[in-house]
Amino acid sequence: MMRGRRGRALAMALPMVLCCGVMASFQAPPALALSSDASLDLLALSSGALAPSFDSGIMTYTSVVTNTTATLTVTPTAAPGAKVTVNGSAVVSGSASPAIALTVGANAITTVVTAGNGVTQRTYTVTVQRSTPADPDLSGLKLSVGQLAPVFAKATTLYSAEVPFSADTITLSPTPSAASSTVKVNGSSVAPGTPSDPIDLAVGENDISIVVRAQDLSLKRYTVTVKRSSEVDLMGLRLSSGSLSPAFASGITEYTATVPDATKAITVTPTGSSALVTIRVNGAVVPAGGTSGEIPLATGPNTITTVVTTADNHTKTTTVVVTRSPGAAVAPAGVHLGGGVWLVRSGDFSRLKVTRAAAGATSLPIKKQTVRAPLNRLVAPRVRNLTPRTAYRVFVRINGSWIPAGSVRAGRQGVASLPALRFQNTGRYRIKLKASDRTKLYMRIVAHPA
Repeated sequence: MMRGRRGRALAMALPMVLCCGVMASFQAPPALALSSDASLDLLALSSGALAPSFDSGIMTYTSVVTNTTATLTVTPTAAPGAKVTVNGSAVVSGSASPAIALTVGANAITTVVTAGNGVTQRTYTVTVQRSTPADPDLSGLKLSVGQLAPVFAKATTLYSAEVPFSADTITLSPTPSAASSTVKVNGSSVAPGTPSDPIDLAVGENDISIVVRAQDLSLKRYTVTVKRSSEVDLMGLRLSSGSLSPAFASGITEYTATVPDATKAITVTPTGSSALVTIRVNGAVVPAGGTSGEIPLATGPNTITTVVTTADNHTKTTTVVVTRSPGAAVAPAGVHLGGGVWLVRSGDFSRLKVTRAAAGATSLPIKKQTVRAPLNRLVAPRVRNLTPRTAYRVFVRINGSWIPAGSVRAGRQGVASLPALRFQNTGRYRIKLKASDRTKLYMRIVAHPA
C-alpha cells in the first residue's frame, strides 16, 4: 500500500521534475544591440541636382534651381532604425519632407540622422541657390574682323558679317548682360568681354554660335554667319559721285547709279579681298587700296566695269551703269523773284515739258490752304471759287516781302490759273490774290523734291 502510494506520488512528481529540468535549462535570448549607423543611403531633391553627386560619406552639397522654383522637398533614405529630421521636421525614411520655401539666393537645408541607439548623429547640409530672375542676354558682341549686320542689339539673335579672303580666322568677344551668366562660343567657355579662341574660316559661310547660360540655367543662343570672300570677290566698291543701287555686297555684280548733269567725270574705288589680285577699272589697273583715274561721263547711261583677276587667272567682273541726268530745262524767259522762285509768264514756257500742269487746286483759298509743287518743274497752280470775271493781282512772299507776280482773271466758273512757277529750293511759299475791292485771298505752296 505504501509502495503504491509512493509509486503514484513518484509518478506524479516525475513530469514536474522533468518540467522543472527543462525550465532550468532554458535561457532567454540576449537583447539585440541598438544600431549606431547614422548615415543616409540616399538624399534626393524635388528640384535641382546635388553637387557633388550623393555619397553617404559626403556631408556638404550645393544645388542651383531656377528663379521660378519657390519651394522644394527633400527625400532622405536612412539606415534601418534611424530617425531623420529635415530642417527640424521629422521625416519618414524614404518619404518627402514638407515643402521648404526658398528665398532668392542661398538657402541652407539640414538633414539630421539619429542612429537607432539614440546617440549617434550625422548632419547632411545642402545649400540650395535660388537664382535671380533670368537674364540670358548679351550686352555686347565684337568681331576681330568684319562688321556685324545688323548693328548689335541684345534682342536680335541672328547676324551676318563679311570678311576678306585674307581673314582665315576670327575671334568673337561676347559680353553677357548679367555678371552671373556664362558664355560659350562654339562650345568653348569665354570670359566676359574677352576674345574667344581663334575660329577657322572656310571660304563661304561659317556659322558661329554664342550660347549664354543665365544663373537660373536658362539658355539663349546667338548666331553669327561669317562669310569669307573668295580671292576673286570685291570687298568694297565706291563711286566719287552717286550711290550704288542696290547697296554693295560682295555677291552682287550688277549695280546702277545716277549723277546730276554737272558731274562730267567720275572715279571708282574698288577694294579687293586679297593683296595678291589685280583689279582693273575699264581696263586700267588700279593699285590695291587706290582709286581709278577719272572716267568721262556722257549724258545718259555709262557702263563701268571692274575686273578682279587672281594669280591663277580666275576673274570676276562687276558692272556699274552710271546715268548722267540731262540738264534741267530753263525757262527761255522769266523773272527771278529770289528765294529760289521763278515767275514765268504764259506762253514763255511752251517749248518746255510740263510734267505737272497744276500744283493743286483749292476750294476756297484761305491763309492755311496748302498745295504741293515739285522742285525744278514748272507748275501752274489753279484756284477755284473765285469771284467770276474778276481780276486779281498776284503776289508771292519772298524773304518777308510781298513781290508782285503778275495778275490773273477768274473765268465764268470762278477758276483762275496762276502764272507758271518754278521752285528751285524746298520751302513754303505764300501767295496772295488781291482784288480791286481789296478782297485778299491766300494760299501756301510747299516745294518738295519730285
